[in-house]
Amino acid sequence: MKKMKNTFANRFYTAVIIFTAALTRIPEASAQQMVIDDAAITTQRSFQLEAWYGSHESWIVPAVGINSWLELSAGTGFDSIEDNDLSYWTLVVKIVSHDLYSSGYAFSFVAGTIFDTDSELMRAYANLPFSIIISSNGSVIHTNFGGVMISREGNNNYSITYGLRGDFVMHENIIILSEILAVNRNFGFQAGFRLSPIPGFLSIDLTLGRGFKPGDSYPRIQYRLCTYASVLVVTSD
Repeated sequence: MKKMKNTFANRFYTAVIIFTAALTRIPEASAQQMVIDDAAITTQRSFQLEAWYGSHESWIVPAVGINSWLELSAGTGFDSIEDNDLSYWTLVVKIVSHDLYSSGYAFSFVAGTIFDTDSELMRAYANLPFSIIISSNGSVIHTNFGGVMISREGNNNYSITYGLRGDFVMHENIIILSEILAVNRNFGFQAGFRLSPIPGFLSIDLTLGRGFKPGDSYPRIQYRLCTYASVLVVTSD
């Protein structure tokens, strides 16, 4: 059964279902699970919980908006191939230049690390997202350029990561999602749509994707079911 599931994951497609729930309005760009990152963060003084089940790894990652330009995330990962035991933990920092939706564009810096349960570094990465609103209806283009270091048995392997993504607003309740991503010269893609039964409060994303070459192992290119919950807690000064 595991062999069939892995073959399905690596050679056929990626299925991602993302559920986003909020108690108050959340910027659209900060509430999604595409691989190409955006230059937006969790709203100030808000808390978001991201969780997904994948054929290789499963994660639970909370994020907190510290202020208008800084977001911090920390979470745990599980080995889905074996017995879903706790196997990883992660720390992520995200900084934005300014608010994307008030300025029409924004730059960002993202850095993260993944450790095993013995606190040995497994992966470190840094990324420079840029996002720009391209139409009056709120459609956005995102570009990424960065790098990742993967440590295996004392050997460090370094790769360049880059990609392009578009979030195209078709209707207040429907957004078409698409992206092309790469690690060195190994490319992949993902496309789908976002339905917002309650715009700004409730969204459901469904995307399909795969690598252009069999066996591509870019993070997140795998079969997975993702639940994304976002809660904004606003306190008066």
